[in-house]
Amino acid sequence: MNKKIFGKQPSGERISGKTISGKGVRGSHIFHNKPSYKPIPVLAAAAFFAAAPFPADPVPAAFFPAASFLTVPVPAAPIPAYAAGWMQDGGRTAYELEDGSRPKDTWMELEGSWHYFDDQGFCRTGWYVDGQGKRFWLDGDGVLAVNTVRRIDGKFYAIDENGYCTEQKNYSGWVQEEGGWWFRRPDGSWPMAEWMEFNGEWYHFDDQGYVQSGWFEENGNRYWLDMYGKMLRDTEMVIDGIRYGFDRSGVSAREVKGPVEIPPEDQKTELERAVDAMADQVLAGIITPEMNDHQKATAIYYWVRRNMSYSAGTGSIGDWPAAAYEGFRRRRGHCYTYYSVSLALLSRAGIPSVEVIRETDFDHWWNLVYVDGEWLHFDTTPRRLGGDFCLLTTAQLFAYSDTHDASHVFDVSQYPATP
Repeated sequence: MNKKIFGKQPSGERISGKTISGKGVRGSHIFHNKPSYKPIPVLAAAAFFAAAPFPADPVPAAFFPAASFLTVPVPAAPIPAYAAGWMQDGGRTAYELEDGSRPKDTWMELEGSWHYFDDQGFCRTGWYVDGQGKRFWLDGDGVLAVNTVRRIDGKFYAIDENGYCTEQKNYSGWVQEEGGWWFRRPDGSWPMAEWMEFNGEWYHFDDQGYVQSGWFEENGNRYWLDMYGKMLRDTEMVIDGIRYGFDRSGVSAREVKGPVEIPPEDQKTELERAVDAMADQVLAGIITPEMNDHQKATAIYYWVRRNMSYSAGTGSIGDWPAAAYEGFRRRRGHCYTYYSVSLALLSRAGIPSVEVIRETDFDHWWNLVYVDGEWLHFDTTPRRLGGDFCLLTTAQLFAYSDTHDASHVFDVSQYPATP
């Protein structure tokens, strides 16, 4: 983490200062060992090798002359060093640098936010006025407010990108507070539990007057409000893996969950490229150009079943490229690993795949694949009670699930239909 410290000229303007490189460790100390060198008799070293579980004669006897000494490093006493980070001192907050000192009477940028430290090194909150009389507002956590409008002590202030505060008389518009954003009308009132149109966009406010985001339901209709509170209209959007369409009035119509999106080749990470290479190596030995998708999927299914072993608690969850990488390397894992390895192979074979999650406990994953014009279930994870789940219809999968502890329960309306 880089920390930029800025000092002040007599005029109060901020000037660029030095950059201090930190370790990013907060509230703790680390120790560096400074090695010193002391002579140790060869006999002591030879005794160590004789007692250690090494192969016989790890060091030839001729290596140690009879009266010689072997010089080896022995750690000296630890010398304390400081890890830069936040600290509490008498109920107030300060920031300690690597050398144990604190920034004082200066601005400092930490993790993308600006803070001001007083002449005792404590982080300021509330109002700060510089030498030119410019006013800044520092929130309760000491972060400088920027690009916003705040109501402070009953007055409204517009705050620019540099943090300069300008009082707004008879202000009407958006205001940001701890509870979120709200809108002040010219008469001083604000919308509550209602819709409001502003600059051609629609917003909905809760019963406290704060603009809402996410799903909002009214009169049996569902609307999606983005992170800024704007209602989506006349568009489509994938939310939680499910594609929704929104009409001109903003009412949503849920569509089925879509296939896992594979990034373009030029946008893939190093890890994703490594997974592709592993998958390609496997596919080169199990599929041929004349195979149709059904045959390719079948070959992939049985390769995974024959070359992976189940291991509960082993592997990543939620990041399929990472889980696939672990699965290819270790050849073992839990159901998410099986799902991810299968997804990697299927995607490289050009077969679309939808992630299916058991809805009873959200603790089992499998693939729903599109082969030769139809969607079919594809679960490579072996089960204690047995079963083959290669390209099954939903009816076939439910028939097994109904007699095997509800192994595969999911909302069919959220997924593409099988034959």
